Amino acid sequence: MKVLPRFQRLHQEKDIRKVLRFGQKRRDENLQLIFSPNPKPNSRACVIISKKIAKKAHERNKIRRQIQALLPKYLKSQPRPLDIIIRVNSQAEFKQKNFDNSLNRLWLNYGNFRSTRRH
Repeated sequence: MKVLPRFQRLHQEKDIRKVLRFGQKRRDENLQLIFSPNPKPNSRACVIISKKIAKKAHERNKIRRQIQALLPKYLKSQPRPLDIIIRVNSQAEFKQKNFDNSLNRLWLNYGNFRSTRRH
């Protein structure tokens, strides 16, 4: 699995809180996407998995790595830099194919998030 490059990771708490508070939300049965315009030159992403979903850290890390491996192809196709948070829903099936289908469906249904406003 390919790791998300450091410059594409959203990892500062203040940035994550800002996206969670002001970002637009889209969801399906497996994932919730929260996104907000980004002043940086690249899109950044992070994956949030609650302890309710997977009790053990190695299980959460495995799910996180599966989703992060899919992200580069979606971030490259994004015309405008965004901060994106992906939350795993509690009823999600933990298979990479399901996550890829969910990301693809959300990305296509919402037009690569082109209609977002800058804050």
